[in-house]
Amino acid sequence: MLLRRPVLIIGAGRTGMLTARHLSTVPNCSITIVEAKSEVGGLWAYEEMNELHPREKEVKASDNYYKLYNCFQGSIYPHVTTNITKSFLSYKDFSINDFDPTLPDILTLKQYHSYLNAYWDHFGLKKYVVFNTLVKSLRLYENLSEEEKSAIKELPQRTFVVTTIDSKVGDISVKENISTYDYVIVSVGMNVKPYIPTIKGISNFKGSVIHVKEFREPDDPIYQDKTILVLGGSASAIDMVVQLYHNPVKGRQSIKKIIFCANDTGMIDKTTDFKDLKEEGAVVGKKGWVDNFTEDSATFSDGTTEKVDVVIFCTGYCATFPFLDLADKILDFGGEETRFKFFGPLYKRMVSIRQPKLFFPGYIDYNPLINYISEVQVMLLKHLIDGSVKLPSVEEMMKEYEEDVENSKANSKYGTLSSFFNLVAAKYDVTYIEGLRKFFQHLYPGTEEIHKKHLERKVEMLKKNMEFINNGNMLSLKRFDFSGNFPEEIKNTTEFI
Repeated sequence: MLLRRPVLIIGAGRTGMLTARHLSTVPNCSITIVEAKSEVGGLWAYEEMNELHPREKEVKASDNYYKLYNCFQGSIYPHVTTNITKSFLSYKDFSINDFDPTLPDILTLKQYHSYLNAYWDHFGLKKYVVFNTLVKSLRLYENLSEEEKSAIKELPQRTFVVTTIDSKVGDISVKENISTYDYVIVSVGMNVKPYIPTIKGISNFKGSVIHVKEFREPDDPIYQDKTILVLGGSASAIDMVVQLYHNPVKGRQSIKKIIFCANDTGMIDKTTDFKDLKEEGAVVGKKGWVDNFTEDSATFSDGTTEKVDVVIFCTGYCATFPFLDLADKILDFGGEETRFKFFGPLYKRMVSIRQPKLFFPGYIDYNPLINYISEVQVMLLKHLIDGSVKLPSVEEMMKEYEEDVENSKANSKYGTLSSFFNLVAAKYDVTYIEGLRKFFQHLYPGTEEIHKKHLERKVEMLKKNMEFINNGNMLSLKRFDFSGNFPEEIKNTTEFI
């Protein structure tokens, strides 16, 4: 008789979904998924509540998620469209084309969330989910005091002791439920805690200051007839131009101008999609950063000053796991020099080396292959849990991790670990995928050639996708016919491991 192995998955987003799908095929796994929202989909399950909402103070008082994370859970705006083609967004054994072959290459929020919801239903995964539930604490049983162990003596002695609470109602210190688990998969996502760098004088500024996490409707009065300063130079910053000037639902807004400020303005400098906006002065690029704010203006590192009404930080997110007890010393976190993005030590950027029964799949960032990478990560952790593959020794894992750290620093433009979870598209991402597959490819004989063929062609499509993104041409990307420009056999990701 197989021993029961209780597994906890934290989060019912895309990665939690994949983990449940693959672990559900392991006979001795008892799966529990805790989700703070009332529906599946994670990031893609839209929530209106944010810091600008009329009821935000009222909701904060009863929202235990806010109390724990110091931010609301929702991180997406209603008129967003994907910036990668659906072939990269599909998952193994039930693709977007399987769900609805009439869907376009680029999906709306509702279309993609509908697909994710259908995936949950297709594999019967919702039965594992406990909704409106928040992990307050995750402890290592071995590190508990004798008094703490005595208080839970009726529970089986397993690796992890997890305390959960209601996410939306009540007090964070009451109605606790304590359980024990052999394995924990953390899939709360990276788009949780906004990173807002400190800028001199920002407290003096009298206009509106938000993070892109709080952006919802482009026709909100706070943006109308205003000069908007967008801080950041990557995809979310460019998408603010799309949302305010080329919104797919609400069209062009009455904006005085958008000042696009970043140390790297390559995307806005190269773009041809916004050539007309730049020529008319509706979009202005500022290479560098803000040196100081006054009540109504920003002074830039090039010495110029501009009157501004709204500041939108498009500066990314911090890695945050407030339920982990620092006393257990499972993870180290990077500080300001890493933009609070780094955490480790992790083997293969997903396995906690200090406690190898704790996994962090899905944290590879800014890469169109993220869904496929997450899928391969989850397949590896499945085989680690079912025992068909083994991890190297702690010493070997630490050696490889330290090499990863040094390589990440060497390849970073800033020489820091802020890019540790970024894998250069069509280069390091492919190497990373192959490194994961080596663990379990022997379990799938006869798949090597088809994998190689499909991955090579996926990379061809990936390069085209990245060409649009790197040149800031998000509108052209969304109009490009990926289905008609690439071979039939690479439209789905479901045909290879």
